[in-house]
Amino acid sequence: MNISLYVYDTKADTYELRKILDKPNMLEMDLVIGPVYNELVDIAARWAQRNRINMVMPVSQSDQYLMNNRYVFQANPSVEARVEKAAMYLARYWDKNIVILHNNTDVEKNLIEIYKNKLAGSFDYSTGIEQVVIKEINCKLRGLDKIESALSQGENIVIVPSSDEAFASEIVNKLYSYADKYKIHVFGMSNWVNFQNMELQYLQKLNGTFFTTGYINYSNKHVANFVASYRTKFKAEPDEFAYQGFDIMYYFCSALKRYGPNFKDCLSPTDIYPSKYGLRTTFEFDNIDRYSGFRNKGVFIVRINENFETVPVEVDQNVNYFFKFEWN
Repeated sequence: MNISLYVYDTKADTYELRKILDKPNMLEMDLVIGPVYNELVDIAARWAQRNRINMVMPVSQSDQYLMNNRYVFQANPSVEARVEKAAMYLARYWDKNIVILHNNTDVEKNLIEIYKNKLAGSFDYSTGIEQVVIKEINCKLRGLDKIESALSQGENIVIVPSSDEAFASEIVNKLYSYADKYKIHVFGMSNWVNFQNMELQYLQKLNGTFFTTGYINYSNKHVANFVASYRTKFKAEPDEFAYQGFDIMYYFCSALKRYGPNFKDCLSPTDIYPSKYGLRTTFEFDNIDRYSGFRNKGVFIVRINENFETVPVEVDQNVNYFFKFEWN
């Protein structure tokens, strides 16, 4: 596949972006990737809709740019998409003791409402159960010592929708103190594993599980080939944006090659081409409604194993990769 690639720097400036979009050759594009900055996305999305040109948001997690615009793709799954995937996974625990712990922040309360709504829908859809009890503890109001009163002698599914390092670490430390007395399975935020104060051995003991938008399996031969090629070409180690950039380019260029500029009308979650599995990203696109753009719901479920490594919980054994690395 031959590609004519144009690279423009918006300089994070709306005026600069408008100058780029006004270039005559922009109307000949089959695909636009970017911009990165949220304050520029709205301008570019409106331009893409007016000119019927496919546009990919590589970073923004906001669904608002998808509304009434079928030319926009959201490559980075939103928080809502992650919670929805979490709810579908957690539906299997409908008969367990489910506890939500939070610190009463607005962000956490918003996530909890999404969790409750998605969990209710997932329980009803997956199990036919009409009522499931979910315990909620406001730790800021009631304190950490009240956590034990919510635990049971059976299996405890503890959800902690907090990205605050101090609070999350305190919760994990407290739950760990109960780990020999109760069976606890904790579900937290994906950034926990990067916290300096977070004890990975505690997470492992608590069956720490997370929902993340990116996962790199360094033992995979395609990842190894990519790393080797990247080192040779750039004399550096690839960061997460290098993997993400490759995945986006490969997926959408494959779609263009197979289906042409109107590929958005041909993508299907059940189609093996283009492969939805990238080096770091999974692409599972759907629409919020019939008039919206495409949101990515590809989320990984990972856990901390006995070697304190982050590994996938669910692995599709029938994965098809179509990667070949040639740097020019």
